[in-house]
Amino acid sequence: MIWGNTVFMTTEVQNIEVENTTSKTISKTAFLGILGLISLCVLVLAIVARKPIQEQSAPTREAHIQQEYRYILGEIHTGLRLTRYRDFLSQYPDNADIVAVRVQHAALKIHEARAWAQLSETAYDLAADTDTKTRAKNVYISQWGTLIRQEALPNLPIQPSIASSDALTFKTAKSHFAMGKDANTLAGAKQDRPKKKPNEIKVTKNKDDDKIVPARIRYARKPTYPRKAKRRGINATISLSLTIDQKGRVIRTKVLVVNASRYEEEFVRAAKRAAKRSRFHQKTINGKPVMVHDYKRVYKFKARN
Repeated sequence: MIWGNTVFMTTEVQNIEVENTTSKTISKTAFLGILGLISLCVLVLAIVARKPIQEQSAPTREAHIQQEYRYILGEIHTGLRLTRYRDFLSQYPDNADIVAVRVQHAALKIHEARAWAQLSETAYDLAADTDTKTRAKNVYISQWGTLIRQEALPNLPIQPSIASSDALTFKTAKSHFAMGKDANTLAGAKQDRPKKKPNEIKVTKNKDDDKIVPARIRYARKPTYPRKAKRRGINATISLSLTIDQKGRVIRTKVLVVNASRYEEEFVRAAKRAAKRSRFHQKTINGKPVMVHDYKRVYKFKARN
């Protein structure tokens, strides 16, 4: 009886120890599983929280290009916008908006070229004064700035040049063939005989008895203004020496003086053509027509504003 009880108690004690050991093993496993799950959740949260920061700190190349393009579209100064379009095309030639950028750049470039052509025409206009040229230059700079034409702008002839003795003036230099006459007297027209001193008179038989009638203009052909020179407002003065035959026709011309900044050949051709198509009353000595040599004729070309 007692033995049987002893055996029974021993069996119960063993069962209780086995159950305790099993419970401890299950609790340890569950704790490790929960700890691993918590660690995994923390790691996932850290990765998710870190990803937006990386995207904000390192934007993609396309986003940067789009940002630069929007910055150009927001530029209100036309000159700076044209410059930035040019830089954009050189830096990003393969972007998605390349067609739109090229069209906008070409349109601005056309307007800038027209403005520069207008400024150049005013700057090289001989009839325009310094104030007019300065105002035209300031208008161009206010619209387009100085970056686009930074090398050409300083070379514009805004201020009159006084360093050179050949600098053009609005007054035509008086020809040395005018023989002391005023500016309203045509060189080569009928001149009064200069008085000679008694000791300078050459004694020639019947010389003083000759009746001389000098050559006079009967029909003066007006010269044709060269188109290119007229369009650019270029003035000129051409002095010719003419040979006139007994019928009053010009048979030979010789250039004496050419005063023109450009298109000298065109001015000379126009003057010669006008001289040869002019007609003169022939010079006569005692009523007999004679040939005239070295008849001076001056043609002035002055463009209107």
